[in-house]
Amino acid sequence: MSRLPAPTRRTFCNGVEITAETVFRTRRHFAELQLASARDYYGPGKRGEQLGKTPDELKRFRARDWHNLKAGLRGESDHTLTFIQRALYLQTGDCPALLS
Repeated sequence: MSRLPAPTRRTFCNGVEITAETVFRTRRHFAELQLASARDYYGPGKRGEQLGKTPDELKRFRARDWHNLKAGLRGESDHTLTFIQRALYLQTGDCPALLS
């Protein structure tokens, strides 16, 4: 697997600088969640088949999910509040409200 791109800018949240290591850990966290969700949805006899999705629909959904997973690992969602709050929690153990 190729090396993941490093964060392109410094991110601060509540006076704490989010480190590059934390950014990588947070990207991995969301990738693992997405993979678990995909396994649950697309596995044999799983929810996707139970909803009556055709094989072509499932193939298209899998391609979209794979694209989103790779985009997340490249850092395309590093700017979102969800990502920043999870990164802050992984780094400090604190989970303050970001929009208060």
